[in-house]
Amino acid sequence: MTDTKHLWEYDHPYYCNERNYYSNECHHTFCSWEDFYVGWGDSDMDMNLVFRWDWTIDEETGEHSLFVGFMGQRKGRYSSCRVTVVPEDEDTVRAWLAVRAKHLIRLWEPLLGEVPS
Repeated sequence: MTDTKHLWEYDHPYYCNERNYYSNECHHTFCSWEDFYVGWGDSDMDMNLVFRWDWTIDEETGEHSLFVGFMGQRKGRYSSCRVTVVPEDEDTVRAWLAVRAKHLIRLWEPLLGEVPS
């Protein structure tokens, strides 16, 4: 791992709702990173564009969870997942998110410049 902060040490401004204003059937929960990865790990990055993530720790239970927000671009369908994770998942989660971050940046490349490899 690099000399960056842990994913749970970032506090993103504002928040993202787990539910869709128009539908209650857009949120999925997974009890482990492995379970999430089976269904979403290699999902098409255009059809399931990751636009948001938050790794949080419940203050009462100490349980770690990862929120991931997706936009299904073709259908304009918002969905989200909440995944129970453990600190040992961090490197794998970070690698998965990094690939999706680069994909998202490509959409903004005309304004931001070339996407780093």
